[in-house]
Amino acid sequence: MDDSALFQALQDNQQDPQPTAVATIVSIDGPAYRGLGTQIAIRANAPVYGTISAGCLENDVRRHAELCFQDQRVHRVTYDATNDDELIWGMGTGCGGRIEIQITPLFDPAQTALLSWIEAVQQRRASGAFLQEIVADGAEAAGLCWLDGKGVTPAFPTSSLPSAAVIDMAMARLDRDGSDRRGRRPALLEEPSARWLFRPAAPPPAVLLVGAGSDVAPLITGFAGLGWQVEVIDHRPDQRDPNRYPAATWLTAERAKDFAARPAHRRDFAAAVIKGHHFERDAAWLAAVLKEAIPYVGVLGPRSRFERLVAHLAEQGTRFDAEQCARVYAPTGLDLGGENPAEVALSVVAEVMKETHRRTGAPLREKKGPIHERGSH
Repeated sequence: MDDSALFQALQDNQQDPQPTAVATIVSIDGPAYRGLGTQIAIRANAPVYGTISAGCLENDVRRHAELCFQDQRVHRVTYDATNDDELIWGMGTGCGGRIEIQITPLFDPAQTALLSWIEAVQQRRASGAFLQEIVADGAEAAGLCWLDGKGVTPAFPTSSLPSAAVIDMAMARLDRDGSDRRGRRPALLEEPSARWLFRPAAPPPAVLLVGAGSDVAPLITGFAGLGWQVEVIDHRPDQRDPNRYPAATWLTAERAKDFAARPAHRRDFAAAVIKGHHFERDAAWLAAVLKEAIPYVGVLGPRSRFERLVAHLAEQGTRFDAEQCARVYAPTGLDLGGENPAEVALSVVAEVMKETHRRTGAPLREKKGPIHERGSH
């Protein structure tokens, strides 16, 4: 899940400490704008960090958070759009569902622990899940823990700890989805005496863009706008100027033959897109990225050029098997009718997102059931 809003709030608190709370969707019944486990952060004298609705609930959630600041207790609030009462009171969400939100004040050392855990995940040094206790309205505290392959770590010394049964359920989810961290979903883990929310935490998806240039700039901003980490590789020094591509996470000049020597976490890409204008370099990078377990490998340009790249590699003794070929998207992008760089970038980002989330890309009006996949019990 995306913890960037909470991370930003905690970072801001390092410079300007303020009373802080986190609001989490802990139950959904029917249609809702956001899914189970979605969070926003509220600081006393700052705008709300993140979104939990289409903009209709944030102000009211903030009002409840201010009560948390006063009594330092956990608050629960329910928004029920299954009847007309909310229209009378001016909420007007119109989603037609019922959601419960738990608002939990955050104190040190929990803030420090959360900041450290989220930072480790964002820097691709850790992967696991948060376990958040769901408690009654007015409770003095709610347990909060980090779970990974090493076990459970509480966020503060007096935190409640999940039972062995809950830990087993959570570990089963980590193990089951271990090969696809981005496929993990939040879930309620319940037993007679307690409920815990399982919130998976994996590094942001990363995309590798081979070849820079003005036509790559919209690709960089498109992926960065989704919260992805973006690496741009180009051999030209002027194309690695951070001022030229401020949204890029990394700008490097690495050669294809050195890619396999990287640490594993720096070869963990959800997608790679090859957009070079140098035939030999493009061929070398195509071979290099297909040796890795990168699920989406896109090649910009006409299909005929891609076929020449493959033929050239075959002449050199590099051939691709069926599994590798299935991961290649050439030409890359959806057929949206785009021609200019921004339109092409939109089609590429859309296709990568579609494949990453294993969706069809069909119009939502043709979809049966909920728009979003929800967490499970």
